[in-house]
Amino acid sequence: MANILSQEELDALLKEMKQLREEESKDSDVHLSSPSHSSTPIGSFRDDMANQQNEVNLEVTLNLPIKLTAELGRARLSVFEILQLTQGSMIELDNKAKAPLRLMIKSQRLATGEVVVKEEKFALRVNDVFESVREEITKYDS
Repeated sequence: MANILSQEELDALLKEMKQLREEESKDSDVHLSSPSHSSTPIGSFRDDMANQQNEVNLEVTLNLPIKLTAELGRARLSVFEILQLTQGSMIELDNKAKAPLRLMIKSQRLATGEVVVKEEKFALRVNDVFESVREEITKYDS
């Protein structure tokens, strides 16, 4: 099974990457103000190394496993009601029968879709991806 990062580990990694990018942009501003530096073989080597590091950071970021949850619906039960649950108990969910499932990352809704069966396993066919979540995830790349 793939290792899954906790939210704290993911946040720390994204924060570190953002700081590195800010430092790189400051360094690139210095390089731009000093043209003689970038024309030297050492300056060229540094630029190549920085480009390679950016490619590695992007590859690591794109390969991070993120735990997704497919949510059929929600219910709110008291502790007493939970203790009364037995085999065959029914819990009414807030979703309508034909409502789409929600695909979640933590508590953020990423997409909606419908349940399908693929090779004897349940799967989610994505119908709609929420751009606001995609923008939130990709803002660390800029």
